[in-house]
Amino acid sequence: MLKRDLLKSFAALMLSNLPAIRAYGAASDVEGSAKPLVKAQPFDYAWLKGHARTLAARPYRETPSVLPKAIKDLNWDEYQAISYRADHALWADLQMHFHAKFFHLGLFYQKPVRMYEVVDGKAREIAYDQRMFDYGKSRLQSARLPANLGFAGFRLNFHTDWVRDVAAFATARRRANVRRTPRGRTGIR
Repeated sequence: MLKRDLLKSFAALMLSNLPAIRAYGAASDVEGSAKPLVKAQPFDYAWLKGHARTLAARPYRETPSVLPKAIKDLNWDEYQAISYRADHALWADLQMHFHAKFFHLGLFYQKPVRMYEVVDGKAREIAYDQRMFDYGKSRLQSARLPANLGFAGFRLNFHTDWVRDVAAFATARRRANVRRTPRGRTGIR
């Protein structure tokens, strides 16, 4: 299955759940769930296509991101010690079949991405909040992290297993050393 087909299927599934979202209210109204930033923007498929077309017509411009040294220097064990708190999952309080949880920046994931929730045709950016994460033995001190740090991506969990994800999307990793093999395939060195 192509990634594009998976995303289309997921979008259709989520749109089919919009009446349930409206019935229970926005997830942001309840303490503990992921919080959207205040400003909402109209959002629909036509707007998305137009925005993508506009961006594709311009040359790529990388946005600089300045991560705290403590996050850049996390090793494998320290990064794995950071866990998302289930009580802050998006839609956790809405009795829905899916929950969304966010990945923290660090290790391979150095570029923040902005996350949005679409409710009633309006997209709201979800605010990073240090309280969403349990930092365990990562040596990170949540009070010293910037309030606008951002996320590395998200994962979706289904109601039959809130631990293992059914889909996960994260920012691009650092560029690996790629080489051509004799048959033209690429391999990681």
